[in-house]
Parts: sequence; C-alpha cells; structure tokens
Amino acid sequence: MNRIEKFLARLDTKRREQVLPVVALIVSGQWQQLNVKKLKGYEDRFRVRVGKFRIIFDIVNGVAYLRDLDFRDEDTYKNL
Repeated sequence: MNRIEKFLARLDTKRREQVLPVVALIVSGQWQQLNVKKLKGYEDRFRVRVGKFRIIFDIVNGVAYLRDLDFRDEDTYKNL
C-alpha cells in the first residue's frame, strides 16, 4: 500500500467521498475541468484544491501521475 492509499484509508467516509471523485477525474484524464494550478519551479507538476486537501500530480505525455495527497499546511509543497 503506497502513501496515498494509506492516507485515504485513514480518512473518514465523508472526507474520502469528497476527495475520491477528484482523484478519479485526474486519473481518468479529465483534470482540465478542475481548478488546476501549475506549481512554480516545475515543468509538469500541478495541484488541485479540494477543501482542506491538496492533490499534487504530474502530467507526462498527457497521462496524470499522482504525487501526493495530504491536508494543506505550511509544509504542503516542501517535500516534492
């Protein structure tokens, strides 16, 4: 089980239901309809806000790869 799966497993049902549809859109390639922002200093790294959560992902050749999913705090973007 990777870090993202562990994080999702620890969430309560309400929060998981809030995040999973957005993750599914990103993975299915329909991320263009989300409020996506490109991260400074990276060529192909983006983030999506979902309430208190941040989903960080890379787009490589049109395919999205999840990098991180966590609560937003001061250290959200430091470990990328």
